[in-house]
Amino acid sequence: MRKHTLFLLFSMFWLNIGNAETTNVDENQRRHGIHGMLLFSDGEQLYASHLPMFHKPHDVQIVMAVNFADQALNSQLVSQLATGNYWTLEPERFDLSKLGTSLPDAIHSFTADVYANHFERGGTKAYEGKQLIVTKTVFRQTLSEQPANKAAFFLVNQKERSTLYYFHAIEGRPDFDALVAIQHAAFEKRMIPTEFDMPKRQDFVTRQELANTLAIPKDAIRLVYFETGDLK
Repeated sequence: MRKHTLFLLFSMFWLNIGNAETTNVDENQRRHGIHGMLLFSDGEQLYASHLPMFHKPHDVQIVMAVNFADQALNSQLVSQLATGNYWTLEPERFDLSKLGTSLPDAIHSFTADVYANHFERGGTKAYEGKQLIVTKTVFRQTLSEQPANKAAFFLVNQKERSTLYYFHAIEGRPDFDALVAIQHAAFEKRMIPTEFDMPKRQDFVTRQELANTLAIPKDAIRLVYFETGDLK
């Protein structure tokens, strides 16, 4: 009986170790944290863009269409941010690996404090604990430190909007995070590109370089957001 009891205890000991190791492996693949985001509008829809870094838990670039559960607030900010200013979100802690994915336990809503301007750089808290719903994942990519030979920009919103937003896909360390607004009318009757490439630089491309690439006036282009410090 004593031998049987010792064997049972020994087996349970190793079983617990095995379970702990499995849990740790799963945990290492997760990205729990407070994941700050840009919030902007094209006059019809709100969008949120995660502010990424090259280290976990923040090493995923995600751009999403979002709505506030508070419909009055949603309508207000759709209109208010359509002037081209951005606000930011300071969300609750969650696993970024699950946000806006097709996983069985995916996260499609979260609560956040809403700030005028940047929440980590003197922004003013305008609303607290507001629920947001992810209606579409526009772009999602885990950051890679491998250098890229081009700077790729992708369209965020629909081609019919009067203001077109393009974000820079972050690839290769160091790099930059950028959101560019372009007047739809600048393209005249030409096809609106869903993406375009430029020569890769570590700092940024100028408005004139963007204008030359797209063959549109420089004055039709506005840099909404630009960041290098978190991506060095």
